[in-house]
Amino acid sequence: MHFDSRLFKRMQFWMSLSDLLILTFLLTHSMVKATKTKLYMKSPFFFNQVMKFTFQNN
Repeated sequence: MHFDSRLFKRMQFWMSLSDLLILTFLLTHSMVKATKTKLYMKSPFFFNQVMKFTFQNN
């Protein structure tokens, strides 16, 4: 069976790329979650103001 090394390399590349994306997303998500929790624990009012401001700008 003939095996195309270029295709394999491309597959490896895309797999590593998607893994990186997933890892980055998970890291960012957990960091944002932690930050939100910290803010919320410190001051609910401040947290609400930040959320309002963020949603208005988007």
